[in-house]
Amino acid sequence: PPPAPAPPPMPPPAPAVPALGDPNGLGMAAGRLSNSHRKAARTALGITSALLEPGEMVECLVGGKVNELDGLAVLTNRRLLMLNDRQWQPDQISFPVDAGLTVRGEAVGTTATLTIQRDGMVAIITKVSDVQLAQELAQRIRGRAAGA
Repeated sequence: PPPAPAPPPMPPPAPAVPALGDPNGLGMAAGRLSNSHRKAARTALGITSALLEPGEMVECLVGGKVNELDGLAVLTNRRLLMLNDRQWQPDQISFPVDAGLTVRGEAVGTTATLTIQRDGMVAIITKVSDVQLAQELAQRIRGRAAGA
């Protein structure tokens, strides 16, 4: 008999429906962080909530260290945002997700590091203990950049 046809590819995930009081889906994405990262990223999450624009939806985020301070890498439907909780003037950088964006991930032991680069600008998030989440974020960025 002829071989069975390959199964159809999985459809992309349905867009998240924002919860009441969480119009950007930030709370839902933050709920995937480990307890230690959620606690450490509390200030950075607050800063992120103020930076997100109306209609901008968080797809995935990871917590770790950005410039040696607690911070986040946040992928939205519009950009990749990296920031930390530096007092008075947080470090922040926003990258469009297109073919010019590259991401390099490295896992050593129980932590991961993601290096994001575009047009000579580099942002690094280190000490990410949610390694699987870091891998997912890197895959999502690569997929979006390849499709841009």
